[in-house]
Amino acid sequence: MPQEDNNHIPKALTKPDRKDPFHTKMGPKWDKIRTVLSGADALREAGEKYTPRFEQEDDKTYKRRLAKTDLTNVLEDTIENAVAKPFSEPLKIDEANSTEEYIEWAKDIDRQGSDLSTFAEDVFYQSIADGLGYILADSPDIGSEPLTVKRQKDENIRPFLLFIDAPSMLAFRRSNVNGALVPTYIRYIVESTDFDEDSKPIEVKTVHEI
Repeated sequence: MPQEDNNHIPKALTKPDRKDPFHTKMGPKWDKIRTVLSGADALREAGEKYTPRFEQEDDKTYKRRLAKTDLTNVLEDTIENAVAKPFSEPLKIDEANSTEEYIEWAKDIDRQGSDLSTFAEDVFYQSIADGLGYILADSPDIGSEPLTVKRQKDENIRPFLLFIDAPSMLAFRRSNVNGALVPTYIRYIVESTDFDEDSKPIEVKTVHEI
């Protein structure tokens, strides 16, 4: 599990994209899970990483066997069935005990268009697959300009939830504060797509540290 009771950040973690020991150890396991969930084509593309070559099997024979290898994705079916049970009906908010503001936030809980039920279902699916996941309650950077009620409404400045799947978490630390374990340091990576001068898509990775 992620480390606890560390009041300093090890020198090994000073590189932005360096993972802590726990996430480094789990990386290959998550990679295997993701590959299997991606299907037969992904397994074939991985080659000998997940489909070992037999002894004295030449390259031509191996490639022919690999091309014919198929996959019944029982893992994907199992996860989907497990997720379907608690989400057979959308989550409902107890509106009688909720503020109008919260009810409105829940319609777009991640500020990416996902309502609370859709967000929770996605989190549940990926967390079952990986064994854990992280939800960060965050808010936009408001800059130096005063935050008024009008600005909040005009710019939709309000809290939101961000799901960080396990492979995207680089480092996680929590410490005992007044008898409770609380997160004291996290570093995670966000992947997005941008375009170069020729309008060709390029992958952009941004490291966030809190």
